[in-house]
Amino acid sequence: MNTGRKWAGLGLSGLLLVVALVPAPAGAAAASPANNTCSAVAELRERLEGVTEGVIDGRLAAVPRAAERSAAWWVAHRGAFQGTPVQDTLVRHMLALAHQGAPKAAASAAVQLSIQSFAWCPAAQSDADALMLLDLAGMTGWLRGRGQVLEWPSGVQAATDSLAAHLVLRRHPGSAQRLHDSVAATLAAPAGPRENVAPATHLLELIDQLERVLR
Repeated sequence: MNTGRKWAGLGLSGLLLVVALVPAPAGAAAASPANNTCSAVAELRERLEGVTEGVIDGRLAAVPRAAERSAAWWVAHRGAFQGTPVQDTLVRHMLALAHQGAPKAAASAAVQLSIQSFAWCPAAQSDADALMLLDLAGMTGWLRGRGQVLEWPSGVQAATDSLAAHLVLRRHPGSAQRLHDSVAATLAAPAGPRENVAPATHLLELIDQLERVLR
């Protein structure tokens, strides 16, 4: 059963109130990560990705609903994570921005939360995690090229090297080189409200292709 459904229909004010008031689980700061934390983190990132994809794809009308779904999921599952009060604020901020006609800023908040989530999974990084990290680097590059102030995710170069090595092992050296080149071009692109987002767009498209190769 999708426990997030019970929050559906609350609307903006209801979700904002729930995110603001729901208490953190007792002892969360000192608790060990839950066994299902890594799978929950992956699901959270998928929900948040819908917010950013709506902006990048130009489907701005879909952004508020995507933000609501992400916030509802967070409220229903936040007990699986540690340090949630800070993230509660970020979720609340994302949701409000999405409904205030600031979709790029809402997408930036979604990307920030996704980046933070990498600290919540104690397991070694998988290819899927590395692809997600580089996907977030592409989203960050795109949003920076549209005037958003965002820091790059940490570990981008390590994720690039790891995936490139696996591509070479699978006899895709050309894809490995394209990945290195695309990441480098994205990181080198200048930030600003009217900058070229082509390198970031190319990286996002390449990640979609590599997901099929490395599946």
